[in-house]
Amino acid sequence: MPLERRRAPRIPFGRMAAIVTNQGTERHHCLVTDISDGGVRIQINNFDVPDVFALLFRPDGPTQSGNYKGVWRAGREIGAKFVGAISLEV
Repeated sequence: MPLERRRAPRIPFGRMAAIVTNQGTERHHCLVTDISDGGVRIQINNFDVPDVFALLFRPDGPTQSGNYKGVWRAGREIGAKFVGAISLEV
């Protein structure tokens, strides 16, 4: 079994969110499959996700929107770490 390297445990999530790219001009839906204190795992369909992107959750949801940086990619899945508050108009 691989050694667990995460600082915080993953929590199953299963909710839709939007990835915002190109200074807020493009939005793509994705599925956030799990979250942790430091990041997310998302599933995407047929679009390229930049290394740094904004991830928007519903305002009434259990987690905050923010800027994320991709740290790994495997097929349609991306692991990303939280890097700060959203800095674009949405």
